[in-house]
Amino acid sequence: MLLTKYCLLVPLPKGMKFFYVQKGKQLEEDLLHAMSSLQDLNLSIDDYCDQIDELETQKQEVVKNAFCHFFMVVPDFWLRSIESRIPLTNSHQVKSLAALALASEVSHLAPNSVCYRYRITSEPNHDWQIEVASAPKRIFDLASGFLQKPLRFKGIIPAQDCLALLADDKVRPNRFTDLEQLSLKPKMKPEPYLKRYAKSWLLLLCLTFMSQLLLLYLYESEKQSLARAELGLQQVKRSTSSLTKVENNESAQVARELLQSLPLDIRVNSIVSENDITRLGLSLSSERLLTIYPLWQSKWKGYQLLLKDEWLQPLTLFSKEMDNQNNRTRSVLNVVIQIQKY
Repeated sequence: MLLTKYCLLVPLPKGMKFFYVQKGKQLEEDLLHAMSSLQDLNLSIDDYCDQIDELETQKQEVVKNAFCHFFMVVPDFWLRSIESRIPLTNSHQVKSLAALALASEVSHLAPNSVCYRYRITSEPNHDWQIEVASAPKRIFDLASGFLQKPLRFKGIIPAQDCLALLADDKVRPNRFTDLEQLSLKPKMKPEPYLKRYAKSWLLLLCLTFMSQLLLLYLYESEKQSLARAELGLQQVKRSTSSLTKVENNESAQVARELLQSLPLDIRVNSIVSENDITRLGLSLSSERLLTIYPLWQSKWKGYQLLLKDEWLQPLTLFSKEMDNQNNRTRSVLNVVIQIQKY
């Protein structure tokens, strides 16, 4: 991450000191000198932990940065190493358990009280050569206890390995990944980790599921809207094509033009043409009729556009029959437009 910083905790005789390491820049001289002087530290891990009260005044310096990963550099003589052979296996769990057992054996501590790292290489006789380095978990707990977020503490690094890895002209970014791989850590139990992030994952899954439902609802709504629009267009096409079957006269031509200009919310029920008179049966709302009928009359001034009911009785826009039909039945009116030349 771009905002991530790295800090090395170095245990010195006068107390623990903290050094920030920046990518692409040389290590500070004070840090190099501190790591080189670790071999002169004449205290064991237990003795050093017993004197930890000296570090109380420096704790605030570490916990301020929320984007910092921490490593603790320790003298090499604080570690114990062992080599052994194990049968050929591809199981990572078997290799890790074998390394943990060897770390516990060489440290004379219980498996839950050690930090360790291991490296495995293949041998010509089809066995695995395993090298394990271990340290008491007490020093790991001590360092992680300084932090508000213990998960930011990444492990313990031997001083010689840290010097060999970082003592270049400039610290390359990928070196921090190698630094974490070389660190000693206790065996982590997966259960607390899963419990810690279970709520976050559950929330993410719920949000994903809800977003999928929303997208499906929008898709179905759009699909239905398109289907209704397509049905209306097909209805207009069928109505228009049916005019070709009736007698070809001037009123039929006007009826064809009128059908082609109909909005999608007007339904065509019937088309009848005889004796130079064409009748269009339409279903539409009273509000639509009040607005569109005068437009038709003004557009085709050379023709009579008579408004009638379903039984071919004359209607006016404000007739009692029209009001009764609107109030009695529904908001949709069934009317007939009779087209004929003056």
